[in-house]
Amino acid sequence: MSQDLRRPFFPDVAQVSAVATGICVYNHRIAEKVWQALDTDGDGTVGTAELRAGIESGLVEAHYIMGTDFFTTTNMLLLSNTQPFTLTALALGMMLTFRTQNCNARYTEARALWGSMINESR
Repeated sequence: MSQDLRRPFFPDVAQVSAVATGICVYNHRIAEKVWQALDTDGDGTVGTAELRAGIESGLVEAHYIMGTDFFTTTNMLLLSNTQPFTLTALALGMMLTFRTQNCNARYTEARALWGSMINESR
């Protein structure tokens, strides 16, 4: 990977992506174990009755957010407060915007210098 591509993406974006990926993988593995525990009849699918039994036993918590049902467990890595994500998203957005503006300014300056070189050489 060239230095021009590496500098804007690493280490900031790569670090945030690695942490988010790790949390997703961990939650997926926990969900697989819960899925197997909920599948009481062994057919490979979790029916409505099995899901209701899991909710009643406390194995699964049901959440209804923005028109979608979410099922979580107590072992999953979740935050009840989204403020850390909001603060880091704002900082990451500002950093990426600043870097994009810097790159755009360098491109505009290089284009102006190239145009003046072409005009001088005529």
